[in-house]
Amino acid sequence: WEAVELDLCDAPWLDILDNRVFEAMLLACAQGAFDHVMLGIPCNSFSVARMHEDDGPPQLRRRPHEVMGIEDLPPFAASQVASANVIVERSIRIARAAAMSGATWVIENPPSRGAGSERWQARYHLHASLWDVPCVQEFISEFSGQVVRFDQCSMGGKWQKWTQLAYDRRLVAMDHWGAYRCS
Repeated sequence: WEAVELDLCDAPWLDILDNRVFEAMLLACAQGAFDHVMLGIPCNSFSVARMHEDDGPPQLRRRPHEVMGIEDLPPFAASQVASANVIVERSIRIARAAAMSGATWVIENPPSRGAGSERWQARYHLHASLWDVPCVQEFISEFSGQVVRFDQCSMGGKWQKWTQLAYDRRLVAMDHWGAYRCS
C-alpha cells in the first residue's frame, strides 16, 4: 500500500486552502488514484475546550443555528472559522470525488457533546461539532455511511480521546469498534 498524507502540521505546502493543492487532490480522487481516503479534519474550531469558562480560546460555533460560526465574532476569530469552513467543505468534496470513483472513505473527528449525545453534559448543550455541519451530514447520508464512537485509550492511547468515525459501509471490520471503551 502507498499512502499520500496531506498534513498541514507536517507540510504547510500541502495545505488544501491552497487552490493548486486542493484542485490536484480533487482531480486525483476523481480519477481513481486512491483506493481509500482517510480524512482527519481539524477540530480546533469545533472543540469543547472552547466552551470552558476560563481564559481559554473563545467558542466559535453554537448549535442549533450557528454551526457555521457565531455571528459577530471578532475579526480574527471570524477568519479562523471561515478558513475552517473551507477546509471542511473541501475535505468533503475530496471524499465525494474519491467515493464516486469507488474508493472507500473514513472521516474522523470528536463526537458531539451537545444535546442528544450519549456523553451529553449540560455545560456543552450548545456544542456544535463537525457532525452538525450540513455538507458533512449530506455526504454521510448520500453514501450510506456508518458511524462508530470509541475511546482511543482502549486501543493503547494515553488519553480517553473519545472519537467518532463516519465510514464507508463496505468497511464492515470497523463495525465493532464501538465496543472499545475505557473503564
